[in-house]
Amino acid sequence: MDKHTPGPWTIWTSNSYRRIVSDTTRREVLCGTVQRSDGCPDLHFPNGGHEGPDARLIAAAPELLVAVTQFHRQ
Repeated sequence: MDKHTPGPWTIWTSNSYRRIVSDTTRREVLCGTVQRSDGCPDLHFPNGGHEGPDARLIAAAPELLVAVTQFHRQ
């Protein structure tokens, strides 16, 4: 299993670009914005790209929320 970057994470905006950063340092950019060759902005995950552990964790957030909510109700 890949190790994800520990949270908490937060959205941080500077210079009109949004980034996902680690709250523990406020400097570690977990997901920055890059410009694709077609000129459109895209998110960049330095930890394995769009298939890396941080991206997969963000993608799994809805399912994780459902699981935690169901567990909490028990």
